This record gives sequence, C-alpha cells and structure tokens, in this order.
Amino acid sequence: MTFHRLFTSTRRGFMRWALLAVVVIVGAAAPAQRAAAQGTSGTLPDPMSSRELLGYAARLKLSPQQIIAAQGLHDQYKQEFRDLREGDIAAFLKEKNQLEAAGKIPKIDVIETFVKRMDQLTGKITAIDNRFFDQMQAVLTPQQLAMVPRVRQARQRARYGSSQMMMISGRKLVDLSEIVLELELAPEQTALADPVLAPYESKLTANMGKLYDLSTSMIVDMYRALEDQGFTEESVNDPETQGKLMESMQTIWRDLTAKVMEASADISDLNRRAYKSLAVVLPADTAGQLRHRFYSKAYMEAEFANRKDPVRFGAALKLDALTEDQRQALTTAQSEFDRKISAILEDAVTLIDDNKRDFSPFDFNSEKMQEYNERLGELRVKATELTTSATATLAATLGPELTEKLQLAAAEDAAGDSNYQAQAQAMAAAVAAEKAAAEGAAESKELDFESAAGEAQFLAPRIAARELDEYADVLRLTEDQRAIVRQFHSTYMEQFQLIRDKEIAELNKAVHGMWKHDAATGQATGPTLEQIDETHRLRRAAIDAIRRADNAFFDDIELSVATSEQQPFLKRVRMARERLTYNRTHQLMFVYSGEGTDSSIDLSRLVLRQKLEEPALKALEPVLVAYEDAATPAFRTKYELSLKMQHAQERWQSEIAAAQADGETNFRKLTETFRETMGEISKAVTEATAQLGKINRESLEKLIAVLPADAGETLRHQYNLKAYPKIYGDSGAIDRHLNAALRLEDLTDDQRRKINDLAAEYRPAYAALCDQMMQITAGAAPLNFAAQDREGWSEFQQRHENMSKLRFDRDEVNQRAAGQLRSILSEDQIRQIGGLPTPPKRSEFDMFD
Repeated sequence: MTFHRLFTSTRRGFMRWALLAVVVIVGAAAPAQRAAAQGTSGTLPDPMSSRELLGYAARLKLSPQQIIAAQGLHDQYKQEFRDLREGDIAAFLKEKNQLEAAGKIPKIDVIETFVKRMDQLTGKITAIDNRFFDQMQAVLTPQQLAMVPRVRQARQRARYGSSQMMMISGRKLVDLSEIVLELELAPEQTALADPVLAPYESKLTANMGKLYDLSTSMIVDMYRALEDQGFTEESVNDPETQGKLMESMQTIWRDLTAKVMEASADISDLNRRAYKSLAVVLPADTAGQLRHRFYSKAYMEAEFANRKDPVRFGAALKLDALTEDQRQALTTAQSEFDRKISAILEDAVTLIDDNKRDFSPFDFNSEKMQEYNERLGELRVKATELTTSATATLAATLGPELTEKLQLAAAEDAAGDSNYQAQAQAMAAAVAAEKAAAEGAAESKELDFESAAGEAQFLAPRIAARELDEYADVLRLTEDQRAIVRQFHSTYMEQFQLIRDKEIAELNKAVHGMWKHDAATGQATGPTLEQIDETHRLRRAAIDAIRRADNAFFDDIELSVATSEQQPFLKRVRMARERLTYNRTHQLMFVYSGEGTDSSIDLSRLVLRQKLEEPALKALEPVLVAYEDAATPAFRTKYELSLKMQHAQERWQSEIAAAQADGETNFRKLTETFRETMGEISKAVTEATAQLGKINRESLEKLIAVLPADAGETLRHQYNLKAYPKIYGDSGAIDRHLNAALRLEDLTDDQRRKINDLAAEYRPAYAALCDQMMQITAGAAPLNFAAQDREGWSEFQQRHENMSKLRFDRDEVNQRAAGQLRSILSEDQIRQIGGLPTPPKRSEFDMFD
C-alpha cells in the first residue's frame, strides 16, 4: 500500500463525526469533511437555502408572484431555524466538540445520549421544514398541490444527504431527479421523464432513509462493541493497547458496514436502472447530457471514459466546409466511437460498483486494491487507445486544412453556450471598467517552470521585467540609469538560464525519480532516505545558486549605477527580493492555514502597486521601512522552517511507504514516528506563520492611518482580496453584475432606479457579512495537525461553525439580490451582462480546500 492510500484510508476511516475522539490514535490530519452550511459538519441537516427553494419552485412551476410569497415564508423559516441553531443545536455541538477534543473513547451511555439528542434535533428540523411546506400550500393551485408530496420528498432526501455518515460506504449519493431538473427539459420531454421519476423518487427516499438509519445506528454499535471487548476511555492514549484497538476497530467496522454497503448498493442499482429507463425515453442528445452528468457525479473514477466529445466529432461536424461524404463518414465514426466508449464506461462503472459492495474504510487489503486498480487501469488504457484511434480517423477524414480549423471550432463548442461570445464580451467590458479596483488581487504568474514537480514552491523565480521596474521605482532611477540596469539584467537572465540548465534541472530530475508510479495499478514505490537527502541537498544547491545570481546583479547596480542618494534605497530593494525569495507559497501537509493567507503577503509590494503619488509614498516611508525590517527576517524564518519541514515530511512518507511495502501494520510505531518527526517542526512553522500574519495586520493598520481615506480603503480592499481569497473572492457576489447592469445603454429610468435601490440595499449587507467573516479569521493561528493541538482543534471547529453560518447568510443575500436583478432586467439585458451567478453548493465544499 502506498503512503497516499494509507493516509487517505486513515482520513476516511476515522471520520471525525462518527468516531469522535478516536482520531487521535494515529495522530493523522483531521478528515476532509463536507462543510455543512450551518456549521454542523454533517451532524445535522442544513436549513433549506434560497437555491433549494428556487429548485422547488421550478418543480412546482411557481409564478413570479408565488415565488415572492414563498420567499416571504422562507424568511420566516430561516429565522425559526436560526433560533434553533443558536439555541439547542449550539449546545449540542459544543458537547460534541468537547467529546472530540477529549482524546478518549466515550462510554456507551454517553454515545447513546449523543445519538438520541441528534435524532431529536433532526426531528425539530424536520418539523420546521414541514411547517414551511404547510404554509406554502395556501398560495398553490390544485395542480401544484398535487406535486407537493414529491417536493417534500426532495427536501427529505436533502436532509438525509446532509449526514456525513451517509458517505461511510465510499459511494457518492446522487439524486437523479436533481440532475434531470438541471437539464431544464422541454415540457414534452418532462412528460416522458415523469413516469420514470415519480416512482424512482419514492424508492430513492425510502432507500436513503434506510441507509441513514443503518449508518447512524453504527455509532452506538461501534462503541458498544469496543466496550464489550474491554477498551476503556484511556485506551486511545495507552501505547500498549493502541495497536490492539486499531485491529479491533478494523474488524468491528468491517462487520458493521456490511448492511450499510448493501443499502448503499441498492441506491446505486436504483440510480442506474432509473438512468437507463430515462435514456430510453429521452431524445438522444438529452440522454447524452444526462449520461455525462450522472456518471460524472456518481462515478468520478470512470471519468476517463466519460469526457465530453474527447475526439471533437461535435466540433468537426459544425465545420461549414465539410462535404457530404466527409459528414457521413464522421457521423458513422462518431456513432462507432460512442458505442465503444459507452461499453468501456459501463464496464468501468460495473467494476467500481462491485469493488464498493464490500468496501470498508478500514480495509487495508492491498492485494485486492491492486487487482482493482489494475483492472481499472486496463479499461483506462482501452479508452485512451480508442480515443487516439478515433482522433486519427477524424484527422484523416478532414484533411490538413480542415484539421487546422478544428481547434477554433472546438474551443467555441467547448464553451457550451450559444451566447458565450456575447457574454464573454459583456463581462470583458465589465472587468475592464473595474480593472483599477481589482488590480493586485492576484500575483502575476511569472515563473515559467511552475510545473516542475512542485519545486517552484521553494525556488524563487527570476527577476522579471515587472519586478525590475518596481526596483527601479524604489531606487528613483533616471531613464539613463534604467537603460544600464536593463543591460545588467540581460546578463543576469543568461546566468539564471544556466542555473535552470544545471542546478534546477538536476533537482527536477531527482524529484521526478523519487516516486515511481504505475498508472495501470495506481500503486507507487517510494524513495529511499538516501534519495530524499540527496534531493534536499540539490534543492539547497539550487536555492544558493539563485541567491548568488541575485546578489551579483544587485552588486553591479550598487557599484556602477546607484548614486550616493540612491544607495540607501538599495538595502530596501535587496530586502524586497529576499522577501519574494522567501515568500514561496506552499501547502504543507500537516499545517492548515485556514481561511486567511495574510502570512504570504508582502505589504510593501502591495503598497508599491497602488501607484500612489510621491507625497503619499513619502509619508508612508517610515512605516514601510519598519515593516520591511521586521517582515524580511520573519519571512526568512518561516522559509527555513518550511524547508526543514518539507525534508521531514518526505522522510516520514518514505518510512511509511517502506513499512507498508514490508507488510508492516504496526500503527503504534507509525504513530510514534509521526509524532517524533513532525510534531515540533510543524509547531515552529505554525508559530512563524502566525507571527508573519501579525506583522502584516499591524503594519496595514499603521499604513491606513497615514493614507487619505479613499487610498486607505483601497489598500485595505486589495489586502483583503489577497489575504482572504475565500471570503472576498466570492463567485456568487453580484456587485460586478450590478455595475455592468448600470452601464447598459437600453436601461429605462425605472430600471435604473430599481437597480440603484437594490445596490444600496445589497452592498452594505454583503460588506457587513464579509467583515464578520474576516474578523473571525484574522489573527487565528494555523491549525497544527502534527502537534495534535486539541485546544487549537476546538478553536478551529468553533471558527468553522461560525464561518459556515456566515457563508450561508451571505449566499442568501447573493441569491435574493440576484433574483431581484433578474426580475428587473429583460432576458436580453441579462445576456448582455453575462448572466447571473449561482452560489456554490456549500454542502459539497471541503473545509480543507
């Protein structure tokens, strides 16, 4: 078993929600969770969102007036849910978090009480849902009332789907009715699909209820079995019993999951039968869309045989210059390809289903997994060979001239929207109009060897043209001086290329040779400790070579260009290059930085890019000098610790891989190795990261205090975009769409008034929620998995819960405002502004992304 397989299995197996404190047995990183919209991490159902409400409205075919009435009832619903969330649910989650942080196996009576309270709260949420639907009936027509039971079932499935334990089978739960709804079928197609969907929905709801009951009952059964075998609260931390505990859990869990696997398989079988029934009655094009979406959601492992038009037959058939013979030949070839690739897809799906029927998150059967990966690899090879052969047939049929034209046609086809060009142009205009406000939101990607096996995270890029201009501005160079510096820079670039050809090339070769991966089986062979140490030495050599080239370049400027008045600024330029060198963004496995990344911002560079007037820059200079003196060594400290941690991680991974290759499953030894190797160094990285964030935040406030109000707010906005991208980089926000709408030439006076009123209401509400999210995140210490910081984990849980609630509220503000804007504009005007955004499905996002 590879390290990746071990780590993934451990994370999935030790579901924090299900096994509570037992996770500390292996000292592994906390498992990836689907973050619930109200911060319950899959323990309790999420509230019904505006997105869900609009989906139910589409099922019921509500009129605009009915939707307004439903939204009013939904506001009451959300308030009722909020009261429950802030009261009984908050108390319940506090107790749950305390159980998790305790690091002990809870007694069976504690677990039974926990599950009982969970069921009671789920019942209260169900009651709130039912009251909403009861109140809705007053505004519905008789025909719509007949559809309400199916809508109630849809909400019931959504409640079941919120439970993290429903994922213990390893299968992705898919609701085929939701996929069909997303297809926006024509009325005649809906009439064909409904006879299939109506009984399917009833069966799916019942099957999901059965799976939910079985999954949640496993919690009590697990701890009762552990208690029956003599394991106590302290067994988790007792080195003598840790290994036995792991072995017992593996056996217990495998036995308990048998019925869950069967129930989950029933749902998969039901989905496949319903899909095939729908595919028969729907038109071919619609059935193809349904197949792609269904298998993409339910069987991601089979994506290699489920790509959209991988040969580009669709794009080719749109070429106007095709002859009838060519068109007929391509149509025949496409039909043959679709038939064969569909057969491969069905084989892959069957293989995946069979493998998951007796799946267990504690199953470390490497032989079985290897056999499965080999068979899946064979199908992957067949799909690749088929695609390659069909692509060759396509090129031969088209000939050189039409093949050359295909690329453009394929790109247009890939847009997947007939209004794509109009939308792109409209949004390009909106983006261009706001470019000044958005400048600095993201660093330019100047590193052209970024894909070199991840080594770019530690190697500074060359001094590029933009950086050179910034240094020249800081030095106050004249045009003649800049010309000389550019000549030195040309020599520097030649030297940097030599470093790439030698030191960096040697490093990349070593990195690529460390892990050997078998694509067919999915298995990997890890490096030896000697290989890891040699790679670390080569990494250091490349870093030192880049530093020497940088220093030589700055020495040339100091000796031949800078005047005595400019010399003092050269120190600041050297430190700026140091900060860029040391500020290499990277993701360390056992240190999670949370929502914010303000420890990776060079505040001086951000200020420089604001293009402030000379008086403002002069007033900022004392603050910037103090910042640079504090931040540069802090960046260096974090960088050196990160290098050390990278080395330690690689060595630990090698030891794990070697142990698994030898068939060793001594978790006690692996746990001790993990703690010894990663604990202290990861703690030091965490502290260095927190210190950098503190320096940046404190310096930002000092800079803003000196700047004029407008400039200060602009700087804060740019800082927030970079420091908190998950907060301020919200894809569901409609501020840009409001600006684009106000620039429409065909707006009526009434439309303009309504949009301005909407903006005046939306923007303060949205900004307030963003500020609350930022306040929760700012200054929070990174989560240190390796050090097993239980207090830090508890704080992270609370922070995550609060952030999830605010995200839900912000999504509601976005969705409601988007709906209002849609009601104000015509369909053509909406098309002109590039459409309206849809908030992401928060239940799908992973809190560790």
